[in-house]
Amino acid sequence: MSDKLRRCELKDGTFMVWFVGDNEHLNHWHVAPDGTVLSVKEGGDHKYKRSDVQVPVPISEVNQPEETSEVVASKSTVNEETKKQEINADTVWKTYTSKEGGISFEYPQQFFLLDRSKDDKHIYISPREISFNDFAGGYYEPIEISFKDESESNSMIAVLESKKVSQTTISGKNALVISGVVPEARPYYAFDVFAIFFSEQEISIIAANRFRQDNSIDLETVARKIADTLTFE
Repeated sequence: MSDKLRRCELKDGTFMVWFVGDNEHLNHWHVAPDGTVLSVKEGGDHKYKRSDVQVPVPISEVNQPEETSEVVASKSTVNEETKKQEINADTVWKTYTSKEGGISFEYPQQFFLLDRSKDDKHIYISPREISFNDFAGGYYEPIEISFKDESESNSMIAVLESKKVSQTTISGKNALVISGVVPEARPYYAFDVFAIFFSEQEISIIAANRFRQDNSIDLETVARKIADTLTFE
């Protein structure tokens, strides 16, 4: 495949971009004028749609009946404020239902969520916006809900250092709880992992601070809250 790109401007001012030699109708990126990737199509199937991302309510708008000048200013800085947000007693939790995954759970209202349970059996939750760069890099988001079998937990146990493994019951469901450190493997530094596996339902919740900007977020608390509120449709 050629590494040269072609671009076609569409009627709405957005662009379709594809590699020379590819069928542009089956394989292309849909890109906004500012460079934001709106969707990715591969083999005729949409692998990413920005419209599928659940955009959070700006933190300063939560529980505020009137819009103030501070709220207006916050709308343009949602991502920056989200990075600074801590998980505490004041955190507002939002219920999300995945029709494809057949589950409901709560997650922080100020987080972003991308449901790809139909496409690659994952739901991704992040304190920062989920972009095409994350997609191209393998969707390494801080919180991942995975619809896979128990072999994934065995693989994780084999890799972790300083690991702790325990069997428990969460909301009436048998669960395997794993925590530990993934050793350094470039391009990643060593990072902490906390995971809960529901083997009977073949669902796992994995929290990992793979990137340094995730260190300020209490990912374990978020993962536990998701597990505590997890219900099956």
